[in-house]
Amino acid sequence: MIVAMPEAELDRHRDRSATAQWAIELLASPRFKRYLRVTKGKLVRIGRAAIRAPAEYDGKWALSTNDDTI
Repeated sequence: MIVAMPEAELDRHRDRSATAQWAIELLASPRFKRYLRVTKGKLVRIGRAAIRAPAEYDGKWALSTNDDTI
């Protein structure tokens, strides 16, 4: 679902240049920047590897703490 939003945004624009204002805003977004990448040709693309990586943890819970008595 969260990947559908940047995909829809990419589809809306014909200019996929990473220097376009909409692309700069999307790349700076903390919500979407992990799913986007910039190619050598300075074009914005969806990073498929970045999408697959979190799927490895689907259905798992992780607990992080600084309590050393546990």
